[in-house]
Amino acid sequence: MFARDEMDEICQELVPVMKKQYPRRPPTNENLYDYFLSRVRQNLHVVLCFSPVGEKFRKRGLQFPGLVANCTIDWFLRWPRDALVAVADHFLSSFNIVCTDAIKKELVQCMGSVHDGVAEYCSQYFQKYRRSTHVTPKSYLSFINGYKEIYSQKLNEIESMAKRMNDGLTRLVEAERAAPGTKEELTIQEKELHTATKKADEVLKEVAVKKGAAEVVKQQVQKVKDTAQTLVDEINRDKMEANAQLENAKPALLVRRFCVCVKAKFSFEI
Repeated sequence: MFARDEMDEICQELVPVMKKQYPRRPPTNENLYDYFLSRVRQNLHVVLCFSPVGEKFRKRGLQFPGLVANCTIDWFLRWPRDALVAVADHFLSSFNIVCTDAIKKELVQCMGSVHDGVAEYCSQYFQKYRRSTHVTPKSYLSFINGYKEIYSQKLNEIESMAKRMNDGLTRLVEAERAAPGTKEELTIQEKELHTATKKADEVLKEVAVKKGAAEVVKQQVQKVKDTAQTLVDEINRDKMEANAQLENAKPALLVRRFCVCVKAKFSFEI
């Protein structure tokens, strides 16, 4: 259970205590350890809490008979209604509930009555069907804690909704106060928007007119371009025909030049 150094420290602390109680016993490690065990057996008390709900209690009693034979059993019976009310008042007295003291007292009485009524119906269920259904003090404490958790959760939700509603109302009031000035600003802006829209329409009309004139000029330029392209095509065609005729006339021209040269040479020799 303890480490060696921890056990030595415990034994050293027990030396003056054992000498005071047993002056003639030598403080050896064995005697100190036995004295420590005797004090543990004498002073150590273990409390085991079992719930009768379910099969675990019966199974553990069968598996560990010492729990029944060597233990003092305190069987807590059903709490009376006054005790239930006192327990509920103890846990709810310091709990923040948005209500008057009278309503809180009624709530405490109601919680005790609900648990007592459930216990009564459990007893009737056992008498009718011979089947045990236990409602323990732990169930009652869980019931109280569950109520506190649900109440806190719902209270936070309501406070959050109320905060959002208050913020919305505040904004509505601010908007109502600022409405006259905002209305005047909107009127001025509406006039400015109307003037700007009118100017924009005029600019669009001018752009449309200029675009139409540019389109006409573009068409005229395209016509001139097409006419020039036609003339260029005709010139190229005439050029090709002239080159072809020139190629055909080259042999005759060469023959003529040759004859002229020969005739001139013959005349010079004569």
